Amino acid sequence: MNPSVTETGRQLLLFPQPGDGPSFASFRTDGPPPLAVETCRALALGTRAGYGVLYGPPGCGKSHLLRAACETWTERGGQAALWIPDPRSAPPAPGGQLPFGFLGIESLDELAGHAELERSCFAFVLAAQQGRLRLLLAGRSPPVALAWKFPDLASRLIAMTLPALLPVAEILWPEILKSRCEERGMKLDTAAARWLLRHGPRRLGALLALVDELADRGGAVGRKITIPWIRQRVLQGSLNHPASPGSE
Repeated sequence: MNPSVTETGRQLLLFPQPGDGPSFASFRTDGPPPLAVETCRALALGTRAGYGVLYGPPGCGKSHLLRAACETWTERGGQAALWIPDPRSAPPAPGGQLPFGFLGIESLDELAGHAELERSCFAFVLAAQQGRLRLLLAGRSPPVALAWKFPDLASRLIAMTLPALLPVAEILWPEILKSRCEERGMKLDTAAARWLLRHGPRRLGALLALVDELADRGGAVGRKITIPWIRQRVLQGSLNHPASPGSE
């Protein structure tokens, strides 16, 4: 995803551009879509108001759902934003008329316990409760297990926590990688998908980030991605990149 960037307060919010993000259609599970997925979709389509909290271990698709929701909102003509809290920098200062109608907040585990970050998060939650914003939050641990500074924020997040997401079975990874390539205008050869699983990072989020890196490189979009092409363009230094923040 190639987000444009705008500054709200003193920390950056990322505004995904339509057509670059993952979709709900490409989200894969071992069974029917769980309640958490349907809630994310309803928030993104505007048929549900308020907010919801996702949680689950790495590889369960939290980042995918956050970005799919942002993508869906922007496809419908709205403005969406993605906030990845960083304790080392000051958070956005929400107030007045928000420049976006949908916000995804990643890494609640990083946010909890930092008063300034929690204060901003609480303001966004209140905006969602007032109907001024659709809000989707995500973390590895359920809010009830985190050490919050503000009990009022903790109680609201706990009340809106959705059922846990489960890691995606590895047998589905090739299909997920191929779907992600199609979303980014590429066609991933089946043999190349298997090669990536053998030689690439052993984390689904990191593999999907690698697919996005491929799409951002010249000459990838509109072509069939094969093993020789990956070896030539990506092998040197790219396959061992750690997962970026929120690549879960």
